[in-house]
Amino acid sequence: ERRAMVFSSLVAARVLMGALAAAAIVLARGPLAELLTGTRETQGGVALVALSLVVFTLVTAFTDQLRSEERHRTVAGLSAAREALEAVLTFILVLVLHHGLTGLIVAQILANAALLVALSSRCPRTFRARPERSMIATLARLGAPIATVYFLMCLHDLDRYLIKAVLGVPD
Repeated sequence: ERRAMVFSSLVAARVLMGALAAAAIVLARGPLAELLTGTRETQGGVALVALSLVVFTLVTAFTDQLRSEERHRTVAGLSAAREALEAVLTFILVLVLHHGLTGLIVAQILANAALLVALSSRCPRTFRARPERSMIATLARLGAPIATVYFLMCLHDLDRYLIKAVLGVPD
């Protein structure tokens, strides 16, 4: 029973963190689009990336739960199906329908959403359990060092965009 509460709390925490990060991305979509692609015309794509973040955070929560239950075959099979679905959707959206970068992002969102439905349907006890604030705080303390590492990795890659913006592409 405690496991269901832990993962219910994990899902709640990831929804909260994903929503906060997505909101920040959406609010800064204009400058982010210009920084990443050189034009503000891609703001819609940046907003889609924010949506993909929320979906992906939930996918990882349910993946973590199934792995903790040693249901590795389920995770592997569903992950493989997700990859195949994304490849098909990317082919259709990018090569057939010519949606470019937006097609890539939409294909990823749709594939992750399908995976989310499949994963969450295998975790019904998580939906019946009630999240606990104290557990969310514990999970946040546990995840903070990992989140810091991921943030630093993102900063590591940011230099390419800064060099491009300040010095230009040749540099």
